[in-house]
Amino acid sequence: MGLAVGTVVPARRINVLFSVILAPLIFTGSVQFPFLGLADLRVFQVICALNPLTYISEGVRASLVPGVPHLPLWLCLLVATGAIVLHRHALRTLPGPLPVRDVVVRLRARAAVSPRTDARGRR
Repeated sequence: MGLAVGTVVPARRINVLFSVILAPLIFTGSVQFPFLGLADLRVFQVICALNPLTYISEGVRASLVPGVPHLPLWLCLLVATGAIVLHRHALRTLPGPLPVRDVVVRLRARAAVSPRTDARGRR
């Protein structure tokens, strides 16, 4: 997902990617807490269930610390596989970055249209 979003977001706005996308993914991904520990917070549990990172972190938790309550491993593998398939499909359908040749052509066209100025703004 990061690769798909990273190709769409311009380099100047990459900080927005961290604050708007990655922070909510990490906080709703059950990385710091077990998913089954959210039984009292049903709304947050539903939000976390929509995040594919939840199933990956629960699968890692199941394999490393089997004594902690976790989601079934088969469910974690099923959702992780589905997320990978959807991600591959999204990469094929999203527009990729412009080829370098097109960027150079656009920059040259822009430079030809705008007058050249020095550091003080004089022509």
